[in-house]
Amino acid sequence: MTHILINPGSGPVANAAREIAVANMQTFISELGVSDVQIRPLVYLHGQHHPSYDPTVTGRWRYELAANGRVVEVEMPGRPRDELNFTRLYIDGSSWMWKYAVEMTREILTGQDEE
Repeated sequence: MTHILINPGSGPVANAAREIAVANMQTFISELGVSDVQIRPLVYLHGQHHPSYDPTVTGRWRYELAANGRVVEVEMPGRPRDELNFTRLYIDGSSWMWKYAVEMTREILTGQDEE
C-alpha cells in the first residue's frame, strides 16, 4: 500500500510537553508584533470534547488569542521551537508552517484579513 502525505507535519507531534507549548506561545506572540495580545488556554475535558483536541494524542495545546476585538485559536505543538520549522501549527483549524502561522494570525488580529 502506498501512503501519500499531503500536508507533512500536520499529524500528531510525538514526545510533546505542555511546558514547551507555553514557551512556544510566548515566542509566537512576540513574533506577531501586535500590541496587547491576550492569551487564554483552552482546556481539553475528556468526554466533553472530541478526542482530536486531546493534547496527549495530538501533541498540540489549544489557545485563544485576542486583540483589537478579534479572536483566533492557535494549536501549538509542544516541541522545542527549533524543531518546528516543518511541524504545522493550526490557526482557526487550518494548518500552517510557523512563519505563515505568524503571518496569518497577525492578519486576523489586525483585521488585514478583511482587506
